Amino acid sequence: MTSALALVLGSIKTIAFAPIEAQAAATVMGVSPAGNAIIGSDKIFEDDSYLSTFVPSTHPALSPGPGLDAINGAAIRYISDSLARLSGNGPATVDLFSWIRGELFMATTESIYGPKNPFRDPALQKAW
Repeated sequence: MTSALALVLGSIKTIAFAPIEAQAAATVMGVSPAGNAIIGSDKIFEDDSYLSTFVPSTHPALSPGPGLDAINGAAIRYISDSLARLSGNGPATVDLFSWIRGELFMATTESIYGPKNPFRDPALQKAW
């Protein structure tokens, strides 16, 4: 089985993973229909499609090492600051799932984009 898996993973240009990734974006990550239309567009197999540029551009930063450490550190700082803001205002009632989803989304995008995070715009958050 291990050798079959190695063959599949080594065949990224032969086996079409993009449709699987697009489906995962829609079902697992909660991407909106408009966002998924971009991810799973007719250009899905072209070299300049969203998915074909996404993985190669993020792989170095998400591999173990200083890049990933910096992203994790920034995300943890965001969550820590958010919890401090929440607790500083006294008792609060939140929709736990929505709050956690929103905080993790913003912690992740803040850690990746930094001060130029386009998702600071609530309209873009909603579109995602």
